[in-house]
Amino acid sequence: MGGTGPQDKGPAHRFAQAGHTVVLDSRSAERAESAATESVRRAGDAVRVSGADNATAAE
Repeated sequence: MGGTGPQDKGPAHRFAQAGHTVVLDSRSAERAESAATESVRRAGDAVRVSGADNATAAE
């Protein structure tokens, strides 16, 4: 799990490239989904990155 800020997106991107499933979380589900889409765009469709609001991501 990682946040959508610059300090969080970098490590999350690297974990995804290494084959881990990553959930980006934010107070805003839309912001998290947008960051996840950006990560997939950067790394390719093979990465597993999704976005969710904080409460949903913690489940």
